[in-house]
Amino acid sequence: MTTRTVIIPALLGGSFNAYLATPSTQPRAGIVLIQEVVGVNQNMRQIANDFAKVGYQVLVPDLYWRLESGVQLDFDDEKQRAKAFDLLGKFNWDSGVEDLKASLSFLRQYPSSTGKVGSVGFCSGGKLAYFMATRTDADANVSYYGV
Repeated sequence: MTTRTVIIPALLGGSFNAYLATPSTQPRAGIVLIQEVVGVNQNMRQIANDFAKVGYQVLVPDLYWRLESGVQLDFDDEKQRAKAFDLLGKFNWDSGVEDLKASLSFLRQYPSSTGKVGSVGFCSGGKLAYFMATRTDADANVSYYGV
């Protein structure tokens, strides 16, 4: 398995970073892993790594980039949790979906991709996974405790 940061061109202008975990074998399919309220933190990277270890190519886009790039918060820390909810209150859901569409396209076109890409989201990311099901042509979508 390998990991790296990639840059994705946004459909609405600009670009954003994403964490990419790639299996050591031909991927079964791709997964756009949608961040929780706390950003692309260690927990999200570990989930991506776990999916990659069983054969999936996983992309975790930084959806807060328009507000603050590189957010990695700890939900158990009261101040960091408050910051996370402040960011979520300012987050534009429609722009987030557009960034997820760009992420979906990026992963479908990535070398070694099978072309099959779905999404998995947790909490606020679960809500976005629902939007992926209703607003994109993703191959599969899973929402865990979506708000």
